[in-house]
Amino acid sequence: MQKIFLTLIILFLILHTTLTAQTEPKIADESPPLPPTQLAAIALDGAVQLRWKNSPDQNTRGYLVYYGTVSDDYLDKDAILEFSPIDAGKKNIIYIDGLKNGTLYYFRVAAYTSHVGELSREVRSRPLQ
Repeated sequence: MQKIFLTLIILFLILHTTLTAQTEPKIADESPPLPPTQLAAIALDGAVQLRWKNSPDQNTRGYLVYYGTVSDDYLDKDAILEFSPIDAGKKNIIYIDGLKNGTLYYFRVAAYTSHVGELSREVRSRPLQ
């Protein structure tokens, strides 16, 4: 009788451990990535090309490009691509088309994982005619 009781307890503990391991949420220990560096802007006709050096964080999933016509205000919608920010994916170069020639634009880039990291330094560019 004791063997059956001990066997049942062991089976219960194994089953409980297995079920608990499957139902407990896994908490990601993922901090926001460092920003990309060496952001540079090249003015083009109605557009700006941005390039940057990738974030040193190996967990980086992509980059968000913020832009606007006022420094530190990046909620613009001038570009043909889409509203700011623009998800550039894993690329470290983007061509933002549909900008107004002669208008000064400000740009910053942030790397992201499951969190968005700090913004890069700000650069500015004025699309040419």
